[in-house]
Amino acid sequence: MAIVTLINVASSKVVNDILHGKLGKQFLRSSIIQDDGEEEDREGTKEFARECALPKPSPPQPAPKHPCANSNKTHTVVTPDGKKIQCIVPDEKELVKKLEGIGGYNRHYVAVTLEEAEENFDDLLESESTEHKKTKKISKNFWSVMVRELLSVKKKVSSVLRGKRQVSVNCRMMTTAKGTHLCPACQHVTRLDESMFPKYINELSCAKSNPAAYADSIRCFYNMGKCYQESMSVDLLTRTGNFIPLGDNKYQEEWVKKTQKIKTCCECVRKS
Repeated sequence: MAIVTLINVASSKVVNDILHGKLGKQFLRSSIIQDDGEEEDREGTKEFARECALPKPSPPQPAPKHPCANSNKTHTVVTPDGKKIQCIVPDEKELVKKLEGIGGYNRHYVAVTLEEAEENFDDLLESESTEHKKTKKISKNFWSVMVRELLSVKKKVSSVLRGKRQVSVNCRMMTTAKGTHLCPACQHVTRLDESMFPKYINELSCAKSNPAAYADSIRCFYNMGKCYQESMSVDLLTRTGNFIPLGDNKYQEEWVKKTQKIKTCCECVRKS
């Protein structure tokens, strides 16, 4: 009987709450809270869909090339709007004059052509190991081999040799001159890329590709010295790719000074 009485009391309370609107209000409040959450989810989904539907920004477009950009000689071009402009490209004589003006044309170490290099480049190995007042030129035999190698590479790569190419002219193993043990070294003729002027440089480098590691492993002067790569800096010219306006629809190709390191010897330095 007690259990039945409790059930009846509880039932009566529920009925009473319903009649007075208490449960209805609680249900309404919970429904509103649930509806608000669903509404937020729907708004978030709509916002995400709108963002996905927006067109993606286009990547930045490269700046239009100058009408003279592909010029390799002085000539006149017609722009898309029909205007005629003159593209002025300096020739070798003008570039040599400009280079001489900044004091950067040492013919013993730089050359415009292979023929000029053959005529002026010194035999750096011979110069380093002797005290002759007049330095020797590179052997004709070595030159013929080097020229063939450079030209064969040029044909394989393209009609214009790109990048840096180094060809050994002569190498010397460990030798002795007047009681001094000299370091192994190789003389190279290096062809620079097409943006540089002059293209050919005369170098003498330590026999290994990594002079720093080489200096720690090769000894000289009765094991009392180390071999170190020495170099000097020379001023060359480099093409910037820009054309400078001169007025009257004339534009001149820009060449500026660039410092180039040239390996000059592999020196035996006594350890301290």
